[in-house]
Amino acid sequence: MQFSEQSCLLGDIKIPYIQCRDVKPEFNEVTNLQYLKPEFNEPGIIGLMKNMNGNHVAQRFLQYLKPEFNEFLFEAATVKCMELATDRHGCCVLQKCLSHSDGEPRRRLVREITSNALVLSQDPYGNYVVQYVFELQIPWATSAILDQLEGNYGDLAMQKYSSNVVEKCLKYAREECRVCIVNELMNNPRLDQIMQDPYGNYVIQAALRSSKGALREALVEAIKPHVPTLRTSPYGKKVLSSNGLKK
Repeated sequence: MQFSEQSCLLGDIKIPYIQCRDVKPEFNEVTNLQYLKPEFNEPGIIGLMKNMNGNHVAQRFLQYLKPEFNEFLFEAATVKCMELATDRHGCCVLQKCLSHSDGEPRRRLVREITSNALVLSQDPYGNYVVQYVFELQIPWATSAILDQLEGNYGDLAMQKYSSNVVEKCLKYAREECRVCIVNELMNNPRLDQIMQDPYGNYVIQAALRSSKGALREALVEAIKPHVPTLRTSPYGKKVLSSNGLKK
């Protein structure tokens, strides 16, 4: 790939699909991108990240350029984190930013995501960003997400997108935090509704699988009074037939 001032005018998003897909590792050969950064004012960067074709260019930058050349992308992603996280294409670029950054740039971006975890967890695209942060297994970030979601697990369990986040909470939380989540679920006055919900039943199954000892026994006891109702519910039956309940 030959770089010139004209070839780097990507901020207007007028980039053919095939050209976007063909942005390849030749980026490794670039040693001077001073002329590139000014073309990427903030609206241009965000537009690129959210564009159906342009987001692939942004991802290639993150994948093939050295971190010092991507600082302007990390900065823009942090400033406009919510806008990107709730966008179909922007959320993919945001996850790529997380996987190709470290140190303070990643810390700032993760902090922005975790501080908005409750809203993002319920978003069709933002939930994937929150789940990705869990998979990074950064202890302080996991704790920050759990703090944001505390007190809302019952409602989140019965929503299509956030139910997946609650399952991730049960998977990645420390034992003491997992106890708090399970206690909140089983003491919810709408536990019967959660178990009969198309999404909530999977959360309860995950809670059963992840619980041990006295906690699991308490959860089973909380479920027992609802068994007759669960037997008449297609989703309730899933809870009753789950491996976690049979142990």
